[in-house]
Amino acid sequence: MSVWLVPVASQAQSQAMQKPAAAPVAASAPLATAIATAAAPHKAIACPPYADGSKADATPIVDAIDRNHDGKMTHREWAAARAPEPSWRMFMAKPEIKKQGYITREQFLAEAPPPGIDADCDGKITLAEFLATKKWKMGPGGPGGPK
Repeated sequence: MSVWLVPVASQAQSQAMQKPAAAPVAASAPLATAIATAAAPHKAIACPPYADGSKADATPIVDAIDRNHDGKMTHREWAAARAPEPSWRMFMAKPEIKKQGYITREQFLAEAPPPGIDADCDGKITLAEFLATKKWKMGPGGPGGPK
């Protein structure tokens, strides 16, 4: 079972996504704008996968959640970052992680991110992109969902 959530888009959303992507949000834009951009409903057609076969870098998520930088994401830190609770529960369903009561940096980064989570295809998954998964729905055919 994957610890990531799966996006499902309507037919209208899927058709809208066939159009060229808008320019990425400028670095000077407010975080709220970046989150709104990343949170837009979409189907898993972005990245990963990447053309070169590389894996997305999720360290920006860990760096944002692990506020004291001890390499352990506690539930308190997870909740403070407003990270998706279903993802926390999926990690905690693993006996080793449940026993220790926190998610290590290594455990989080060992999980393969789902297709489409890197909305801007820059190779890094940000907290804003992770927060956008709260709007995703579990569905057939996606990672962690029934086939």
